[in-house]
Amino acid sequence: MPVTIDPTTDAVYESNETVILTVTSGTGYNPGIPASATGTINNNDPAPTLSIGDKIAFEGTTGGPTTNFVFTVTRTGNTQVAATVNFATADGTTNPATGGASCTPEWTT
Repeated sequence: MPVTIDPTTDAVYESNETVILTVTSGTGYNPGIPASATGTINNNDPAPTLSIGDKIAFEGTTGGPTTNFVFTVTRTGNTQVAATVNFATADGTTNPATGGASCTPEWTT
């Protein structure tokens, strides 16, 4: 006697899921061994993607205020899995006569 389990289709990136079917006692029969079986529903949805855009700002003047660069990271796609964003900063190109550019990373969550 087949028992059909029909997984619900979704578009959410998630961990694999399991379903357990257990046979219990009933009139005129007892469960055999094993009395339960596990089925695994493999996630088939793509992982979300993260993107970041360039920024342009004026350098300011000596002794004057500077403009912070605020980069926005955008996630595309649904997920039920926790995501960690790893990032690094590096000095970019500059005018060699001025001694180079430098940056100090700051982050918020």
